Amino acid sequence: MLYQLQPNPIVAMNKAIASSYAISKENALKELQQIKGLEDHHLYYASIGEIYFDLENKSEAKKFFEKALELTSSGYDQQLLITRISNC
Repeated sequence: MLYQLQPNPIVAMNKAIASSYAISKENALKELQQIKGLEDHHLYYASIGEIYFDLENKSEAKKFFEKALELTSSGYDQQLLITRISNC
């Protein structure tokens, strides 16, 4: 409902992430890949990486985690992404 009231890329990303739990990981991945406007947002790439990781496609997950790492200056997020990359 929030997306109907506020259709923006961040809300769309959150909707897609929620659909990964409610519907399927594949559906969430499709929704995430259709979002425009988050190309410079590290959480967008990290979210796609998490979906690929959950789908056991660790090579794709690693690519997206690495892209997310390039885009963040947060020390906490960098450490988390480095850990995720090493788990791939």
